[in-house]
Amino acid sequence: MTAMNAPKIDPTILPAIDLLTIRTAEDQLLANGAVVQQTVTNLTLTHPLIEQCYFENTILSENDFERLELTDVIFKNCDLSNGNFEQASLYRVQFENCKLVGATFDDGYFKDVSFKNCQLNLANFNATKFPAVTFTDSRLSDVNCMESTLSPVHHLRFK
Repeated sequence: MTAMNAPKIDPTILPAIDLLTIRTAEDQLLANGAVVQQTVTNLTLTHPLIEQCYFENTILSENDFERLELTDVIFKNCDLSNGNFEQASLYRVQFENCKLVGATFDDGYFKDVSFKNCQLNLANFNATKFPAVTFTDSRLSDVNCMESTLSPVHHLRFK
C-alpha cells in the first residue's frame, strides 16, 4: 500500500475569499484562499477550477459543478449534498466531517483523495477511477459504483 499525498496547503495562512468570485473570473478559477461559513446553492458552473483552497462550515448543496477540477483542497464540516460533480477530477483533496448525500461524481477521477467521517449515502460514483482513495469512518449505504476502478483503495473503515 502506497502513502497518500496530502493537499499542499496551509489553511492557517490562507486569506478569506468569497466563493462567488468564481462566477466573475474569466476562467472560473478560485485559488489560494479560505471559504468559511458561506452558503451557495443552485449555482451552475461548467469546468470550475479550485486550487489550494480551504472550505470550512460551508454549504454547497444542490449545485451543478460539471467537470470540476480540485487540486490541493480541504473541505471540513461542509455540506455538498445533492450536487452534480460529473466528470470531476480531484487531486490531493481531503473531506473531513462532510455531508455528500446524493452527490453525483459519475465519470470522475480521484487521486490522493480522502474521506474521513463523511456521509456519502446515496452518492453516485459510476464509471469513476479511484487510483488512490481513502474512506475512513464514513457512511456509504446505497452508493452506486458501477464500472468504477477502485484500486488501490486505502483504509476502508465504514460506519
